[in-house]
Amino acid sequence: MKKKNGRWMLLAGAAVIMAAAVAFAGCGKSDKSVKIEKSQKETAEEKTVVQENEGAEEERDTETEKTTKNAVLELPQDGKRFPVGNRKTMTRIAVVKNGEKVFEISKEASENQVDFSEWQVTAPYHTKQLVNVSDIYTFLDNYAAWGYLEKAEEERFIDSGDWVEEEFSDTGSVKIQIGEEDEEGNSYVRADYSGNVYKVDKEMLEVLTGVEPYDFIMGIANLVYLTTIDTLEIDTGDTKAVFEIKTDSSNDQEFMKEGKKADKDQFTKLYSSLISVLITKEADREQAEKVLNSEKPVLSLKYKRNQEGLIDIEIAYYPYDDENYLLSRDKKAEFLVSREQVNQIINQAEIICR
Repeated sequence: MKKKNGRWMLLAGAAVIMAAAVAFAGCGKSDKSVKIEKSQKETAEEKTVVQENEGAEEERDTETEKTTKNAVLELPQDGKRFPVGNRKTMTRIAVVKNGEKVFEISKEASENQVDFSEWQVTAPYHTKQLVNVSDIYTFLDNYAAWGYLEKAEEERFIDSGDWVEEEFSDTGSVKIQIGEEDEEGNSYVRADYSGNVYKVDKEMLEVLTGVEPYDFIMGIANLVYLTTIDTLEIDTGDTKAVFEIKTDSSNDQEFMKEGKKADKDQFTKLYSSLISVLITKEADREQAEKVLNSEKPVLSLKYKRNQEGLIDIEIAYYPYDDENYLLSRDKKAEFLVSREQVNQIINQAEIICR
């Protein structure tokens, strides 16, 4: 597991997205919202993340955090490289070991914006997780062209059964098959599109195939843009209410509770708290399953969306241990969140739901 305070880059990136989710309220499809919708475009995204990180500079460790994502970013860019595809058209990377997909990121339809795609972690988790796209394009460069030591004869390649899959919108899918090691510990790989065999550095291969999905997630537990909601049901166990979100022709929003107008300030503050909950770590799968089967949620949220193409979502938080709640999304639970943070939200919700 990764230490909580080691995710400063992810949290800075998350701040950008959370700000956008709240900023959408009352903006409709204005010029401002259009700019936000393009936040994952290469130049705009990188510029935004840099600006956000400037404020966090003094708080972070001076030593570069050791994550599997950073290990890829630190790979040398010089030397011989064989092309796989155009990084700008790359739409998916997957690492398969022993027949199991242990890592996959791909461009998927956004869960908050119609006709828009975002990088998401799609395996091995059962729920899609938004990717923190800071440095994502530099990261992809290392898969679009692999570094190698020398070309090798076909007979040197003995398939290990592992491979890396890459997909491009213009040239389709590519498989880089991983072979056995030589006497020096380096490995042979074979590109399926050409049949060429290459000897690659052992450490480089370990870095490219050792990526861990948790190092890539944005880490926002509950990201649903306010302008995409028709109704939100909030249930703390003690109190329960259904809020209706109305948007007029001027893109101003009104919040109704059980047919009566709700306090806008109070509701938006609560909503800001809801989308500020961050994942702290992965849950133990066996314990998570036991919790789902034996505990009742301390807070549940049911979102009904107002646009075709966007799915309804159900979020719930369950007791897990003294410091964490178990996060459940559509009955699937894989991550933990701060118990203290959620308890504060429950207190807010009980006031507004009464």
